[in-house]
Amino acid sequence: MGVTGLLPAVKSGVKRRHLRDFQGQTLAIDGYAWLHRAAMCCALQLCTGVQTDKYIRAFMRRLDGLLSAGVRAIVVFDGGRLPGKQGEEQARKQRREDARARAVALLREGNRGAAAEMFSRALDITPDMAHKVSVHCEARGVQCVVAPYEADAQLAYLCLSGRSFGVRGW
Repeated sequence: MGVTGLLPAVKSGVKRRHLRDFQGQTLAIDGYAWLHRAAMCCALQLCTGVQTDKYIRAFMRRLDGLLSAGVRAIVVFDGGRLPGKQGEEQARKQRREDARARAVALLREGNRGAAAEMFSRALDITPDMAHKVSVHCEARGVQCVVAPYEADAQLAYLCLSGRSFGVRGW
């Protein structure tokens, strides 16, 4: 989901660092943001109803990289939808449906590359996908948290409370 305009607003305070700089520390992860990026590798399958676990494997490869660098992780997933963002959620749903329709048309025309791009725009990360990933995370000893609403506030709380040193993007 995310907060529109958040990243540009905090960009001046963001500092790129190597993972080894965080060895022994805990980083918080926006689970839905990571899931969305991980699902790009199998957008066509997900958008056409083909069962796949590629997104789980992509997410876990990324997480394993973090863990192998000696970094602990807390994965935070979005919870309920904010009532005040109902209009935005409807607009996003419509954009995904439009992108899926365009992707199907492009696929029928044989333009697989352009269809793949449209399918990536049509991705809808579901609570079921988040649950499947959380099962794999917890099997590796990684704590998963479901935020009351959007993960952003929970990620900030984890940092401010000292439970996390920072937030790790994809």
